[in-house]
Amino acid sequence: MTNHNPNPHRGEVQASVDGQSYMLKLTLGALAEIEQALALDLLEISERFETGQISAGDCLHVLAAAFRAGGNDLSDTDVAAMTFEGGPAGAFKLVAQLFIAAFPPADGS
Repeated sequence: MTNHNPNPHRGEVQASVDGQSYMLKLTLGALAEIEQALALDLLEISERFETGQISAGDCLHVLAAAFRAGGNDLSDTDVAAMTFEGGPAGAFKLVAQLFIAAFPPADGS
């Protein structure tokens, strides 16, 4: 759980899951973990997500890595059992928010 506000300059995203507040972020280590889990490089991951080809398994790997990078001691199994605000669609939306926070548009919007 978290007890501070997310810092957008650090790519932090706050999420309410199972009635608790968590901080998530995509660090270099988390991105490497995601690449390894998906057997894809960042460009391939980005292309997959941009074309809407993200699977539930992809979503799970991203979220689990982001939870851990945010300082939460959670396994993939723990994350898989969580109930996200907005249901599965909310989990996919959270993945999008994480990538936007980690790689903000060049124009700052």
